[in-house]
Amino acid sequence: MAAFLWPNIRCMALTLAPEQMNRLYECGSYAKANDSTPDSSHLEKRPMRLPPIVIVEMRVDKIGVNREHGGDPRRAHGMFLRAKLSAAFRLLEDPLSFEIMQEDWELAGMMMRYSRRCYDENLQEYRNENLKRRADYKEEDELVREQVDMRSQLATEERIMEVLSNSPKPSVSKGELTRSLSKRQKASLDAALENLMASGKIKHRKGMKGGHWYSLA
Repeated sequence: MAAFLWPNIRCMALTLAPEQMNRLYECGSYAKANDSTPDSSHLEKRPMRLPPIVIVEMRVDKIGVNREHGGDPRRAHGMFLRAKLSAAFRLLEDPLSFEIMQEDWELAGMMMRYSRRCYDENLQEYRNENLKRRADYKEEDELVREQVDMRSQLATEERIMEVLSNSPKPSVSKGELTRSLSKRQKASLDAALENLMASGKIKHRKGMKGGHWYSLA
């Protein structure tokens, strides 16, 4: 296990037996693991040094991150994670090592670049799926609105036929028909009249003084 200490640019390595690793995992931190055990069983750390060129690279990166002000948050702790990965790679090869090698640093960089590439691909796939779901919902909403409009028009047609059937006059003006409809039905009036005339259920004529009059066919 390795922990990176900023800004000292050092890694601390723990050489632990399996039961100690389990205790550390269960406690959640080095300090808590030691607090719960006698002094004789305390976990001990030892420093691991990074190559000088890596330290320079980390400092330059830190300056760049500080200047970005709101850049990619994934990059803010990128060097921190890369240092811990480098220490892990070195300890896997040599558990007693104190020196992180340049090749460990480069290998950690390769792993992080691959991880970011996978993240970006998965993020793009998620966005595509999200857009597809939104498109499906929008299409479904449009179908629902069409059904609502069709039902409203049908109800308007039925109301028009009812008004014409119950009228003592041979024909009814459009204004009178309009006044007999609900607010929603009024929005479907023109379409309903067109459909009723096209189906031969009602007839239309223009009045002598203008206006539109309708009667049963």
